[in-house]
Amino acid sequence: MIRPRRLTLALIWCLLVLGIALLLGGINLPRLIALNTAGAKTVGTVLSTEANNHRTVRYAYSVGGARYSSSAQGDPGAGDPRFADLRPGTRVGVVYDPANPSSAGLGDQAANLRNELLSVACAALLFPTLLVFIIRAAVVPRGLGEKSGV
Repeated sequence: MIRPRRLTLALIWCLLVLGIALLLGGINLPRLIALNTAGAKTVGTVLSTEANNHRTVRYAYSVGGARYSSSAQGDPGAGDPRFADLRPGTRVGVVYDPANPSSAGLGDQAANLRNELLSVACAALLFPTLLVFIIRAAVVPRGLGEKSGV
């Protein structure tokens, strides 16, 4: 039989996991999923790089005669030069959302999606687990947990 306190902690953990996953997942996942499923490729040009700003790459690209600019952080990804080799004017592969051409990314969007999913999953599982352990430690006096089975 599950004790009420354990059930309460399990419910708190589940709600925190769901809440954090929805909150963090809602930031980048919709864009990355759109780029992965319906993304179109074009060629862009590096405008600038900022090594001290999370290795930011600012780039421009054109779609249907309209010019767009965006930025990405880290190495551009598969098929593009490494960050250290990028200079203004370097050509890079850009993946953009045809339904919203201003939404774009550099390099392999499948790898970016996997990385984002892993990050969201880790945060959604680790933070609630830590919080539930802290709550349990604060609520259950030392030594009582082993005797009562809490």
